[in-house]
Amino acid sequence: MKVGVVFGTFNRLPLLQNAIASVRTAVGDLDYQIIVVDGGSTDGSRQWLAKQPRVVTILQEGPLTGAVKAFNLGFTYAVDEKFDYVCHLNDDARFVTPGAISAAIHLMETKPKVGEVAFEFDLRGPWGFEHVNGVPYANFGVIRMEAGLAVAKAQGDPTGRAWWNPIYRTYGADTEFGVWLWKLGWTVYEGRGLRVHDVNAQDDLRTNNASRLPKNTDSDLFWSRWRNEVLPPPIPRKSRHVRQLPVGATMARKASWIVSSHFRPRLLEACLLTLLDGVWPDGWIYEIVVGHHKDDEASATIAKKLGAVAVPTPGPNPGHKRNAALKIATGELILVTDDDDFQSPLRPQLAIDAHERGWPLSGIREFRRLHLPEGNVVRWCGRGVHETIDLPPVYCGTARNYRRDLLVKLGGWSSMPSLEDSDLHRRILRRKTATSSKRRELDLGSELADTTIILQHGGNIFERPQVPAGATTVFGKYICTGEGHWSTVPNFPRAVAERLGDLIRDNAPVRSVARF
Repeated sequence: MKVGVVFGTFNRLPLLQNAIASVRTAVGDLDYQIIVVDGGSTDGSRQWLAKQPRVVTILQEGPLTGAVKAFNLGFTYAVDEKFDYVCHLNDDARFVTPGAISAAIHLMETKPKVGEVAFEFDLRGPWGFEHVNGVPYANFGVIRMEAGLAVAKAQGDPTGRAWWNPIYRTYGADTEFGVWLWKLGWTVYEGRGLRVHDVNAQDDLRTNNASRLPKNTDSDLFWSRWRNEVLPPPIPRKSRHVRQLPVGATMARKASWIVSSHFRPRLLEACLLTLLDGVWPDGWIYEIVVGHHKDDEASATIAKKLGAVAVPTPGPNPGHKRNAALKIATGELILVTDDDDFQSPLRPQLAIDAHERGWPLSGIREFRRLHLPEGNVVRWCGRGVHETIDLPPVYCGTARNYRRDLLVKLGGWSSMPSLEDSDLHRRILRRKTATSSKRRELDLGSELADTTIILQHGGNIFERPQVPAGATTVFGKYICTGEGHWSTVPNFPRAVAERLGDLIRDNAPVRSVARF
């Protein structure tokens, strides 16, 4: 499976660099190529692009006549190269959700009638989507190749290459593309939590485009064609906790998130928002159950506000809280997290896939740990632990998925502080018989490590400890090498760093936290 990411550029090198860097965080493990149509930049953009891996530059000939021509040059390349999916972005936009493109394509693979997934964006204020005649269309999105070909042919291009209708110059073409998708029987899916920040740069390029195009010309043209068009209504999404079932299905399967929280309501809200934006396969619904201290009324209020079930417990032990939540949970699959974890939107899909293939346990191993006397931070990726001997990778108990009947049979988590995950893991592995060679745990680290953030609260990430790069310490039988504080470590995702910074600033609204 291969995806192309198309956008045009002209003399916007700093913005272009940010856009391309964000694409690389959004594609996950997909095979991809970035297709940039350059309109004659003189600021070093062409020279910089020539040195970038997985980037092809198309040089646009003639005067600049608007974005539509540039996009169609990129779409033509994508059609000729037979990409499976095509993403369209702007050079003054950037992804803030790691894995966003990958998550969109995972969703489209399970929903064959989705012609395009639209990304949330913030041009007009809060995160949201554009609509026309009652249905969504994509300002930024991922298009299925088959759908793009069909729209281009319906618009009058027998080759299927001009996805944006060339009757427009700069605006209106993406809207008309969405209208055609709905007319042809496809749907445009709102990718909630898959976010693109629209810088909307007010520069010479935008000024020049406006000067060449009389005010509202594209908009007036669009509405003259489509104002009275009646489009099929989108499938209703009544609740973020209830997913639409396939046609003919009579019963949903259910999963349960179990969240352990302890007097950290702002972190809990940020965590729950990431869970609400998970990508779920058809036929599955889910619930969220939060175990909290009985005196932690703020966390209980946050949980209920976001549709979760709040379960009070008398003590601070995480094992007690999870067991109390387990008694309430009704799903056949249990996904575990703590309130200081921001889970990947891809985790539900992958957890269910492992569950349906018969794995009783799945999760992330091989986190990169910054474990030093000055702080204890588990970082965004999982390849930084140096082993003293031949040991299996370390694992993270709060990024694991369990078959519910297995947890019940084993009595849930122990009451040992800080050891409840290790103890449960040992008890699960002991259930393997001496004659069985089947592994009991599926490692999802390669798919999820880059889009899962485990903060480790307390005197570390929030108080900005000094974690010297190159310093080492012993973590059990491992030697761990420090890589510096998260805000200064090379290659730490910029969007994640910005949102972590937002979270710890005084008076910062929790809803500014990205859906990692």
